[in-house]
Amino acid sequence: MSKIKDYYASNRVSNSLLSALKNPRWLKIKIETPDVEDEEKKAFRIGSAVDCLLTDPARWDDEFVVSDVVRPSGFMSKFVDNLPCSLESTEDYQIAYEKSGYKIKIEKVIDKFKSDEQAVSYHSSVCSLDKNKYVLSKDEYDIVTKCRELVLANPFTQKYFINLSKSIELLHQYAVYFDYNGFQCKALLDGIRIDHNAKTIEPFDLKTTGGGVYNFESSFREFGYYRQAAMYLEAIKRDEYIKSLIEKDYKVLEFKFIVVDSKPSSNMASIIYKTSDNDINVGLNGGYHNGKYYPGINSLIEDLRFHLETEYWELPRDVYINNGIINLDAFRNQQE
Repeated sequence: MSKIKDYYASNRVSNSLLSALKNPRWLKIKIETPDVEDEEKKAFRIGSAVDCLLTDPARWDDEFVVSDVVRPSGFMSKFVDNLPCSLESTEDYQIAYEKSGYKIKIEKVIDKFKSDEQAVSYHSSVCSLDKNKYVLSKDEYDIVTKCRELVLANPFTQKYFINLSKSIELLHQYAVYFDYNGFQCKALLDGIRIDHNAKTIEPFDLKTTGGGVYNFESSFREFGYYRQAAMYLEAIKRDEYIKSLIEKDYKVLEFKFIVVDSKPSSNMASIIYKTSDNDINVGLNGGYHNGKYYPGINSLIEDLRFHLETEYWELPRDVYINNGIINLDAFRNQQE
């Protein structure tokens, strides 16, 4: 548990931090406050909880606690998720307000929160629980148990979490610290499946989705999972243990995403998505899909370097260089 907390407390560069470059002001907050709550940690809580129930349920009581209150929905959900327990002034609400997505004034959001019994109850419940454990809301726990059932019901995905062979080594919640393009970076893989007979190394990540397991391709682009796969592959190639296996002629296989439907009513089987060489190349160097540009790790690293060196956090680097202008070409559809 402490290793995972140490991972999030580290100020090294992660894929999540690079994704925050869309909003440099939020990026600055993440750099200055590495333990600030964000979607990466929410995803970790759910993914790690599913992993715990799948691989070592005896750890559950030591690492997780479940609130008896359902988290509020919409913008209020993000707002409450990011609230500190001590709320004495408007400044205490500021980070939560900036992360929530609300467009109305912060004072109105605070009033909205205080008048929302469910939101206040959930916030109070979370703050009263053991801070040394990861807190799941009631609805998150329902998602966790449902996802576990769906993963175990499919023999193709079950093997990534349940080991029935002495020749297979499963590494879960595997943290890697590495250097890349002049930055100290970090990556936390949900898992690596090592087949010592076949001499293969198979990195993977678990994703929950409310949009249906067969619609993952759009999420793969939208949420930058192509960058995540590329960065994680770069990470494990620099990990001492994995490097020692590669030196013994082990082969690193394509990065895979295990996708499970998080809707409580869903009974669809979990699906394995295998990335292509082109996916990983775009993850590193960027690329286009239907005229839209998807940035890669390398250009985002340079964006980060710009903001750190100039201490300018108001606009993204490309917008700043273009004198604050974003060029419109709204009806292009060709690949570039």
